[in-house]
Amino acid sequence: MESSAAEQPAPDTVVVLPRLPERCPNCGGSISQSTVEWVGPTTVRCPYCDTPISLKFERMT
Repeated sequence: MESSAAEQPAPDTVVVLPRLPERCPNCGGSISQSTVEWVGPTTVRCPYCDTPISLKFERMT
């Protein structure tokens, strides 16, 4: 079976995934996608202290 180019990124492609931190950097409250308010495409608001939190971007190797 032949592999499609769409299945695998090119060798020089960098794949970056957005990640929410597990805890709020301000109050230490637990953060999850279901408990936060999204206030922008890469920003959420802590449900405990209302601090805006930016997503972290993790490079995949």
